[in-house]
Amino acid sequence: MIALVPQCAAPPAVQIGLQGVSTTARIDVWIPPMTAVCPVRGTVKVRIVQAGKLARVRGNHYARRVRAMTGPQVTLARLDWANWCGSRRRLRLQVTFGGRAFTRSFPVLPLCLGAQRASRLVRVP
Repeated sequence: MIALVPQCAAPPAVQIGLQGVSTTARIDVWIPPMTAVCPVRGTVKVRIVQAGKLARVRGNHYARRVRAMTGPQVTLARLDWANWCGSRRRLRLQVTFGGRAFTRSFPVLPLCLGAQRASRLVRVP
């Protein structure tokens, strides 16, 4: 049995980056580099909500199981949100990981490229 170092006892800090890229909104979720090497396991969940309800976005409620070791930066999710033609009010990003929840406002939103096309949230490789 391997004993965890004290730095590994608490869930690691999670960082969230939101930026505009061309006509879309880029969402990055990661654990920054740490000096201690710790196991990271869990499910990262990312959702776009509006006024407390799941927004109408195809692919919304992204979830991914994570098994990694800290040390270098650990990418939890890298997503691209495109074609938002709905109301721009009260939109928030919700991220959960390691029993902790994080909420952020969007500094930029995707451009509306066509109301007849669905808004979409997709994983970026």
